[in-house]
Amino acid sequence: MLRWVVLLVLLFIAAPARAGTRCDTQGPRGPVGLPDTILVKGACGTFAFHPDGVAELVHPRPWAPSWAPGALARADERTYIAHPRRHLVLLRDAGVLWRSRLAHGSDNVVVRGGTIAFTAYERPAPDLWMARVGGPERLVGRGEDLHGWAHAGGFFTQRGFDVRVRAGDGRLLRRLGSVRWTAYERETQSLLAISTSNLLLRSDGRQWTTLADLRSLGLARHPWLEVLPRGLIHVGSGNRMLLLRRDGTRFASASLARKPHGNRGETIVSSLLPLPAQRGVVFAVNYRGVGKAGATDRVLLLERGRHVPRVLYERRANPVQCGYWANLSLHGNSLLYWPSQGRALVVLDTLRRRAPVDLWPTVLRTPGFRHRGWLRRAAWASAWNG
Repeated sequence: MLRWVVLLVLLFIAAPARAGTRCDTQGPRGPVGLPDTILVKGACGTFAFHPDGVAELVHPRPWAPSWAPGALARADERTYIAHPRRHLVLLRDAGVLWRSRLAHGSDNVVVRGGTIAFTAYERPAPDLWMARVGGPERLVGRGEDLHGWAHAGGFFTQRGFDVRVRAGDGRLLRRLGSVRWTAYERETQSLLAISTSNLLLRSDGRQWTTLADLRSLGLARHPWLEVLPRGLIHVGSGNRMLLLRRDGTRFASASLARKPHGNRGETIVSSLLPLPAQRGVVFAVNYRGVGKAGATDRVLLLERGRHVPRVLYERRANPVQCGYWANLSLHGNSLLYWPSQGRALVVLDTLRRRAPVDLWPTVLRTPGFRHRGWLRRAAWASAWNG
């Protein structure tokens, strides 16, 4: 009899502990005054932290419409890409626009009129395929990659370092020459490239225009480039970063900390996000000091016309390892930061009018995050499906 009494007491005491691990929908009170709702996804679903301090379980609108099941990418604003049973399927207006005959294809797809061009990776090197809506695909170029539609007509493609333009029927229209690095800009339907003589070039598909001489700008050692939103171009070389406008004029530049005594120095570990009104760009770096000094994540603001970035926020972090990334989400001039392998969720004011807001204590009181739960995703609600 005594044994049963003890067992019942233990069960009664243990019940609240077990209940605390369940996915109850009662969210904690969060900070008041957030500039927008923040969505966080964990083991118990997605919770919304509202500006009035209310935290609740929500079901945000899916990225793709219900008539595009399995879609994880888009060829354009109307055309969704799916890969059921490894076949490339293009969905548009609640129907199937086109389906590949072969089980191949990638998310690198361009649709122009009734012509479809895409890259497939049946081998380590990409292969270029084309098709007409309603017809089967055909191989156009072995070892040839696809960039996008050219403003002057045709598809930008690349085989090795050789840039080409192909017609909708796959015919080679012209060769634009050999370059070291390329990046496609969708808004202008043009291709940016770094030439073998370290010139920054732009092509409309018919000819090249020189934007800048990277040698005179101090970026002569293995430069590379990427296209940023809001019409900015990022060119990197070693520890140097240069931001240019679309016409090649300088926007801002900076030198990151070099690698001291064999350590890492500063490594960019996030995307570069341009701010509204062309104020500047924000990004995160991971800094590894000398000797036994630990690593630090720093969120930096490089303002227009400046050469030295400002530190918006810093915290101790793990040294950069494979897969480490600092996630940034922008809403107006408010920035949300959370590291992929760290336990932090911080709101930053890029205007520096408000102190950083640490949301991690709120996250830990949210169902699905208690007992060291994993933060799977976080973003401003306005950018959740961006």
